[in-house]
Amino acid sequence: MTTSIEAALVTRLKGSTTLAALVGTRIGPLQARQNWAMPYVVLYGERTTEREIATGRSVGIAQWTGSIEIHAEYGPESYESVKNIANAVRNRIDGYRGTVSVTQGESIEAVEIRTCIMETQSDQPTPAVDGGEQGRAVQVLQFSVGFFESIPTPT
Repeated sequence: MTTSIEAALVTRLKGSTTLAALVGTRIGPLQARQNWAMPYVVLYGERTTEREIATGRSVGIAQWTGSIEIHAEYGPESYESVKNIANAVRNRIDGYRGTVSVTQGESIEAVEIRTCIMETQSDQPTPAVDGGEQGRAVQVLQFSVGFFESIPTPT
């Protein structure tokens, strides 16, 4: 089983004591879990793989381009809160290069990240969607992550 780059990024972010103090363990891929309180961090993206022209096979180098979103309930201090969390995310992974060990079930797999670069940071406040008066304060960080992947053996 191949460990996803998303799992490696979540593991790296959850290893930050600063982020743990700000959001606890509410960091995950794709969408927030139903029982998560705000604030929380979610990430999602698109993965591409380099191919060797002559054979059409993977060369073991992949790229993930994605978003990391920080959500907080709208309130007097929410904007400052999402900015602080965004800074903690940026400080943890922007410029990171190294190996992240990811536990999956009984096994531990290593993901080697060769480059991690934040490209943009933006505010994307969200209006209330549930009929309530409160919207959300949202920060979106765009990252480009280069990493090595195993090369599959054709069958």
